This record gives sequence, structure tokens and C-alpha cells, in this order.
Amino acid sequence: MSSKRHLSRRSFLKSTAMMSAGVLLAASSASTS
Repeated sequence: MSSKRHLSRRSFLKSTAMMSAGVLLAASSASTS
């Protein structure tokens, strides 16, 4: 059970990192254009 919760937390962090990266990419592309 503990490992399952760790896995979901890791997945959550990964999705959060990807989302923030996408936001930064969109912001930088908007500021350049």
C-alpha cells in the first residue's frame, strides 16, 4: 500500500512538472512573439 501511494505521488509530481514546463514554454513563446 505504501509503495502504491509513493507511485501515485511520483506520477503526480511528474504530471505537475510537465504542466509547469508547458506553461513556461507558452509564456516564453508568447513574450517572444
